[in-house]
Amino acid sequence: MEKREGDRKEQKERKAAEYLRYSHLGLQFLIGFGLPTAVGIWLDRRWGTVVLFTILGIALGFTAALYSIYGELYGRGGKRKDKRDDRR
Repeated sequence: MEKREGDRKEQKERKAAEYLRYSHLGLQFLIGFGLPTAVGIWLDRRWGTVVLFTILGIALGFTAALYSIYGELYGRGGKRKDKRDDRR
């Protein structure tokens, strides 16, 4: 009986760790994309340009966020770090 409870607890902890990992990726993308965009909007308002820095901020933020998420999932060497690939 205690072994089953231990297994259930372990499974719940694994699920929670997976959810946290992917929520971390979402926050990472939001911050990586949102911060340069916000800085671009602020620079456009400060210097009176229409949308120049906003577009540059969006492009820079999107590129940085995707690169960061790619590095998190696949590592910098290009191989996926997910444990599910070990089962193949």
